[in-house]
Amino acid sequence: MVVESSIFSLFPDINDLEKVHTKYNQHTIDSLRKLLSAYEKGMGKNYGKLHNTLSSLKPNGKLNPYFFYLKLKIAESLKNNDVKNSTNYINELKKALTNSKRSDDLAVKNIFDSSWDEDLFETRFSIDMDRTMGVRGRIKKLTSKEIIIQKEKISDALNLISEVDPVYSSEIDELLSNIHLLKPEKKNQQLFYGASANVIFGSIYFQIPTESVDPIVYYFEHIIHEATHLTLFLLFSEDKLILNDNQKIYTAPLREDKRHMYGIVHATFVLGRLVQAFQKLIDNQKVKMAKKQIKELKKTHELRKLQFLIGYKTIKKYGKLTSNGKKLLNSMSSLAREIEKEQKND
Repeated sequence: MVVESSIFSLFPDINDLEKVHTKYNQHTIDSLRKLLSAYEKGMGKNYGKLHNTLSSLKPNGKLNPYFFYLKLKIAESLKNNDVKNSTNYINELKKALTNSKRSDDLAVKNIFDSSWDEDLFETRFSIDMDRTMGVRGRIKKLTSKEIIIQKEKISDALNLISEVDPVYSSEIDELLSNIHLLKPEKKNQQLFYGASANVIFGSIYFQIPTESVDPIVYYFEHIIHEATHLTLFLLFSEDKLILNDNQKIYTAPLREDKRHMYGIVHATFVLGRLVQAFQKLIDNQKVKMAKKQIKELKKTHELRKLQFLIGYKTIKKYGKLTSNGKKLLNSMSSLAREIEKEQKND
């Protein structure tokens, strides 16, 4: 399968992606400095030392995801003339710059260990859970023993990703900072699978697998899924890609409810990557898997192929794309043709 070396591709060139990531981080650092200047002007204060610390941040690699969240919250507080919260978030920025500027090593965390977790679930992810899964429920932290067990499963899944395709592994190493784990209050209730957001770039969230699924296959799929969203956040930072009206919604490949074109492109891009990852895992002779794992993997693989085709056809029919958006769609066309050929032969 031919892979374009363009950044606007199903598999962006890793060197180009690193450059875009650096640019994205630098924009965040510059935005924080501008927000700090606006706060100084409004409060009649001087934060020269804090400016210098921000200026010294290196934009390459992984920034602490908290910086992306603080950029959002400081901007919101200033816009609302909320002096109390503006001051609190500026102080939080100062602490973050003192304690943890970077996130070079991947960290697996318990839910609510990060200060932004509760806010995200109240404002974003809980709505998503209700929409995608059709259920409501309370989430809670894992026990220390559960965290240790899940860390081992995640490590095994990451090793499997590295074995199957170094391209995926390189992107994960470049972009992924934190994995946050949660569980439902009601045992074996599936509230959601995973989530990510550009306002905490580098962090992703998972509900731990239920007893009915293989944990390695589960994490293999959902790490690739959410890490791919991070890649796409970067592509959208370079170009809007989509010109469709946000009020118009279309048949979605991963949800029962219809979605706007931005969501369709995100889902289809993710599905295209998953289809190829599953195929590589199935074809890899070095990887030893139990019959139950292989059966589960093949079943999921077939479903993801059908879902990818739904998304691809929706974009092709209704998508109003920029020239780079067309490049992105074109990079998925060979995979769509392969799947359609399989369907005809079955």
